[in-house]
Amino acid sequence: MKTCPRCSAAYPDTASFCETDGTALATGLPQGHATTLMSDEEPAHKYIECAVCGGRALPGEVRCNFCGARL
Repeated sequence: MKTCPRCSAAYPDTASFCETDGTALATGLPQGHATTLMSDEEPAHKYIECAVCGGRALPGEVRCNFCGARL
């Protein structure tokens, strides 16, 4: 069983990429979303804000990591 590291969708071992967001699939990752600790410093790149939920995404991402809406 493979899992998408971005959206946690499960796929059979024969799949290579997530159908939702195109991320390469990994084998044996635990279910759930990864957590990243953020520093208080301003990032070097600008975030894109989701119009639906207000979540932040990196430039180039096509779906919100929080609600799944298209950015």
